Amino acid sequence: MKAALSQKRYLPSVTEARRRYAHGTHARYALGKCRCRACKDARTAYERKRHGGTYRRLWHMRYSPPIDKFVVRNSETGEILRRTRSRERARALVDRLNAEVSRELPRQLISAKEVVEHVAWLQTNVSAVKAENCIVNDVLVCILDYLGNLRGLRSAGDGPGMPIPIVGGPFGDVTLEIADAQELARLFSLGQSMLIDLSDLSPSDQQWLSADFFNELIRVLRRPAHVIVEEAESICPAFSRSKSQFASQGAATRFARQIRNYGVGWTFSTQQPQLLHPVVPASASAYIAMRSTGDQVQHAILKEIKTRVGAVIASAITSELGSLGTGDTWLITDPEWLRDDSAPSQRRIHIRKRSTHDSTAVPKIGEKAKPEPPRVTADVSRFEAVRRGTSTPNVTRKKKEAC
Repeated sequence: MKAALSQKRYLPSVTEARRRYAHGTHARYALGKCRCRACKDARTAYERKRHGGTYRRLWHMRYSPPIDKFVVRNSETGEILRRTRSRERARALVDRLNAEVSRELPRQLISAKEVVEHVAWLQTNVSAVKAENCIVNDVLVCILDYLGNLRGLRSAGDGPGMPIPIVGGPFGDVTLEIADAQELARLFSLGQSMLIDLSDLSPSDQQWLSADFFNELIRVLRRPAHVIVEEAESICPAFSRSKSQFASQGAATRFARQIRNYGVGWTFSTQQPQLLHPVVPASASAYIAMRSTGDQVQHAILKEIKTRVGAVIASAITSELGSLGTGDTWLITDPEWLRDDSAPSQRRIHIRKRSTHDSTAVPKIGEKAKPEPPRVTADVSRFEAVRRGTSTPNVTRKKKEAC
């Protein structure tokens, strides 16, 4: 009985349609995102009843008061397919068209095809999920972790731990020095996945190491791979205030622009997109915008995505960012990103929780710190040169320090 009532509320009479159009903007009405509670409840019940909430709504029906008809419109191109006075006929046509174009998302961003693309604006859980998927699909991956929050990849959570070597940090298998940057880039280009933990280094040392790592990576990496950068604004800031920041900023932006020529993808993760250099989001093929609050953060997201989906739809998406649930995201892509020109450029998706240990838990006052879980064994035989300290000296950095 409740489902029937909800469906009836979602299919309003002409009078009800006029009232809803009057209190919602065109963007909210066209996207089915009116802010009133009645519209949200009715839409949720209707989708769960008929489609389970997993389909893409490319075609929409809305009531047009000037012509007193229901209009069936394509949300991507703005094409009007039909105008009719019959609400039932319009609704049936929209359901049929959406059923034809509906398809399941690519396993919530875990296909091997996706990991060679370029993504901006994520959070730590999404970076961990992408790293897990790369390892499971035998994709070469390197993770630059500036806070040490991804060390949990080596420990089991809901699933098994990942046998990826950790370089540097308090839990590293191999010690890390600034002079090791070029050697690590060469090991990665030879097919060795790794997690580089820079949390023990000072900010300036992190930036010098990143500059040398990215410069060498552009020179030697010639195979499909994926590079994940956590806290990307630390090494690629919008404004550089020191020599080390200027060096890492130049190397990272050059990497983001040019490395795609060799089939290499990247993920730059940040919670402060307004602090990230604009070349990075401009070079990205896809954006994953998660729950964000703050006027500056949302304005930075709006500024970038409106060039992809238009100002009206971008405003509607940005207005939802503060109320997104855990794991809910907006995926905004280039038209060719999913190799399907007919697919919409924006969609709301849910990203699963990481299957490895969550090492980002914040300690609470009065509670004892939980011990680190056991880690799976990783092969570190290829890091012997770095462990013995026989890596090539970093001549580039010495010249910079002498300037």
